[in-house]
Amino acid sequence: MRLLIFGAGAVGQAVGCMLAADGHDVDMIVRERFMAELRSQGLNVIGIFGDYHALPEEINVYSGIENVVNNLYDYALITTKSYDTKTAAACLGKVLNQDFTVATMQNGCGNLETVVERFGEERSLGGRCSLRLDARIFQTSFRVRLPTGVRVL
Repeated sequence: MRLLIFGAGAVGQAVGCMLAADGHDVDMIVRERFMAELRSQGLNVIGIFGDYHALPEEINVYSGIENVVNNLYDYALITTKSYDTKTAAACLGKVLNQDFTVATMQNGCGNLETVVERFGEERSLGGRCSLRLDARIFQTSFRVRLPTGVRVL
């Protein structure tokens, strides 16, 4: 599968790492401050579901949607904070080939409704994602640690 993860902070990087480690083609839109480390070190996820590793060449990181507008995707995952959902949906609308499904993987309310408004019910999936407060990105080794309290439904 070819996936775009929009807003790859802690949640997006963890999901992106696991998908890339499973052999999927993953593009991530990340904040500029993460670019150099991701490109040089890749990602590691450590948690109750096992350890996952994505080498730098197994993930593609970009600082903006303009870098991927010509790419083809099966799915686009929105992993931003809820207050950025509308902006994320608008940015995903700039991707030229609109044959992908959009899934929101966020906490908060109203995210799915925003995605449905932009992409329609047939192309929208809702998800809920929540991390405990001790889930964080370790800058020095650039790994995401998922605490034992993380549950996937």
